[in-house]
Amino acid sequence: MRVIQFFTCLIIGITAVACKNPTGNGSQATKDSTATKDTSVIVRKNIVEYKAIKFVDDFINANKDAIKRNTALKEQNEALYTKQLLPLIDKNGLYDDLPFTLVTTATNNGTAYGNFVYEDEPHFVKVESILNQKQLSELKENDKYLIKFRTIKFQDAVSFEGSTGKIEFPVPDTYLTSFTPYQK
Repeated sequence: MRVIQFFTCLIIGITAVACKNPTGNGSQATKDSTATKDTSVIVRKNIVEYKAIKFVDDFINANKDAIKRNTALKEQNEALYTKQLLPLIDKNGLYDDLPFTLVTTATNNGTAYGNFVYEDEPHFVKVESILNQKQLSELKENDKYLIKFRTIKFQDAVSFEGSTGKIEFPVPDTYLTSFTPYQK
């Protein structure tokens, strides 16, 4: 009986040592439990892509070398791009998906004005609108809106390195035709 117990303990001991053997001869269960597994999670953030921003960024990326090459070429590209962009803002509502913040309102000689600004890291867009009294009473400064407008004229053109240090878009003087509070 003692001989059987001795051999049983010996077999159990040999099996235990074999399972912990680092030479790769151990059991699969032991390998799985000691293996390092990558359990990191990849989180994808939905990047919102606005029409006007994409349009300008695509142009700048396509002409990056020419823009950096010299000042005259940069100014020539800004003028060319402004000429292409203005009709699109006017006819296709290229700014209508940007979440503008109403920065200021003012009244001058009975006419109400509102300055709407969209700003992110590399881009700056400003729209100056004439507001009617109903719009003026419904709009709140520092709130975000999706706006539609009718252009009167454009004050400024595209600037790849504007006074704000950002890519500045054309600034239209407009009549605000409609607005919707922006919901993220």
